[in-house]
Amino acid sequence: MKALWKNLLMGLIGVIGAAFSDMETLVPAYITLVTVLFTVQYFIKNWLMPSLSDKLSIDTRDFISAGLAAVFMSVSVYAATLLTDVEFTWLALWKAVSVAVVGYLTKTVPSKSKTIPR
Repeated sequence: MKALWKNLLMGLIGVIGAAFSDMETLVPAYITLVTVLFTVQYFIKNWLMPSLSDKLSIDTRDFISAGLAAVFMSVSVYAATLLTDVEFTWLALWKAVSVAVVGYLTKTVPSKSKTIPR
C-alpha cells in the first residue's frame, strides 16, 4: 500500500512538472500525457529497483533513481510534444526534468519503501 502512495505522489510530481513546463498554454492533453507516461515509467522503475537506503539518507542507488526519473520525465515531455500541438522547447524540458529530480529526492529522503536488511 505504501508503494501505491509513493507512485501516486510521483504522479502528482509529474502533473506539477508538466504544468510548470507548459505555463504559457496549459494544454490538458499535454499535461495528461506527461503525467501518465512519467508515472507508468516510475512505477516500473520502483518495481524493478526500489530504494534500499536508510531513512533520511541518500545512497548511490537513490542518485541513479533520480537520474532515471530525469530520463523518464524527458522522454515523457518529448513524447507529449510529438503527440500534441505543444511546441518543444529546451527550457520546458529542463523545467520538467528539474521538478522530477527534486521531487524524487524530496519524496525519497524522508520515506523509504524498504530498509536495508541487517
